[in-house]
Amino acid sequence: MGLFRTFIVMKMKGVRSLREMARLLDTDLRLRKLCLIKTAEKGYSRSVLSKFIRKVGENPPHQHNRRKSCPALETERRSTRRFRV
Repeated sequence: MGLFRTFIVMKMKGVRSLREMARLLDTDLRLRKLCLIKTAEKGYSRSVLSKFIRKVGENPPHQHNRRKSCPALETERRSTRRFRV
């Protein structure tokens, strides 16, 4: 949840780079609190922020061919083909 909040704060503050955001998380106590980072913890590094972006952008493997694997859609397609003239 903290990483997600970090990207919301990043957009709201207009921070353009992951490096800048990582630096701000290390120095700004208000941002750390907003992003759920405890005072004793280190802020999120650039690599952690980058990995989060990649993971959020990925689709699960079973989502790629959803139309083909959905039995309801296949049945509907077959039934509409029969009645077309």
